[in-house]
Amino acid sequence: MSETKEEPAVEEQGSATETQKEPTAEDLKKQKAELTKFYKEQLPLLRLQAEYEECITRIDIAKMQRFEIMMQKAQMMAPPPGPGEDGPQAGPPQDTGEHVRPFNTDKDPAAPKEERKLKKQE
Repeated sequence: MSETKEEPAVEEQGSATETQKEPTAEDLKKQKAELTKFYKEQLPLLRLQAEYEECITRIDIAKMQRFEIMMQKAQMMAPPPGPGEDGPQAGPPQDTGEHVRPFNTDKDPAAPKEERKLKKQE
């Protein structure tokens, strides 16, 4: 059966430190041995994880370098800026409205709009 340690109710901060016993040299040696065993068991896993992280880092660096090369190539292949163009614009592109097609070109925009009517369900 497991033993449960009951801590006394703390009435003052100083009384809690008085009731705790100091670890003995034997307890310290036992705890040290347990920690050493635990860390020795964990080392192979940690080494494997470190190797995995190094591989992932090398892959990410290779992807970044490949992307940079593609960007440089695209910039070299781009036509030179024409007259009136200063090269790449700083900031977000401005909306000129050229890509927007009017909804209905048959009607005059100044004409009054017809009121919409809903169908009646029977």
